[in-house]
Amino acid sequence: MTESTYERFKNYQQDEEKMENIMVIREYPADMAKELKEEHDLDSESAALLASGKGERRIILLAEDPTIRQLAEDLNVGSMDYEELMDKYEEKQEEAGQE
Repeated sequence: MTESTYERFKNYQQDEEKMENIMVIREYPADMAKELKEEHDLDSESAALLASGKGERRIILLAEDPTIRQLAEDLNVGSMDYEELMDKYEEKQEEAGQE
């Protein structure tokens, strides 16, 4: 994620898990972000996020916007929305024997 997104969400907490413990600030190629921004009419934050994860399926981009999610898929970047994230979180807790 970008530094501005990290700063915005770092104090958020879900149950016992703080977002600052699971979020990672990633560097991104500025020229690629600029190209994505111009080519797809994106805001700077979305373009930076997509550029930071291009070609890395192990990175999961959290996005609600279907256009961003489609671009992520086109760039081979994993993505999920909030509901999918919470389902995954609950699944992991169940696997660990926590509810």
